[in-house]
Amino acid sequence: MVNSYLRLCKPGDFQLLFKQGRSLASTGLVLYYMPNQLDGCRVAFCVGKNFGNAVKRNRTRRRMREAFRSIQREIIGGYDLAWVARKPLIDMEFSLIIQQMISLMKKSGVIGEE
Repeated sequence: MVNSYLRLCKPGDFQLLFKQGRSLASTGLVLYYMPNQLDGCRVAFCVGKNFGNAVKRNRTRRRMREAFRSIQREIIGGYDLAWVARKPLIDMEFSLIIQQMISLMKKSGVIGEE
């Protein structure tokens, strides 16, 4: 169980995660995940420039971060995670974002089945 997370921010860590990690996708999100050698979980939230101006991108990133915070207590430690937003996420309800995050994490094994 992880109560807080670290940020994944080094370019080499991103390259390793995108190249060697696994991925799962839903309507609004893509999850890249890979076990790490740490006790904690490192997380990144990615929103491409195709989302529009900086205001829209930052709002989308804030919504993703807040959705993740609401479910982070269920995560097993020792994973690198990168959440990549897809276009439909802009208009998606917050509860649906949380549902998609939980679903992808259960499929990946980052959190256990309830």
